[in-house]
Amino acid sequence: MLGMIQPAELLCRSGFSFKKTLMAAERERADISQERDEWCKHRQPAMQQSPGFSPAGLSQHGG
Repeated sequence: MLGMIQPAELLCRSGFSFKKTLMAAERERADISQERDEWCKHRQPAMQQSPGFSPAGLSQHGG
């Protein structure tokens, strides 16, 4: 809607930030760490070798 501020935008403008903190905390969990290792060592390289892979579509954020 034009002219309406979304709740997340309002929180950010007010100085609140929680998404990155939650994501960082989750990375310390054993199950999340194990899944991340699996992704980085096996699934991501396999995906990069598949036809149609485009590195331009990847996020440039931490990994």
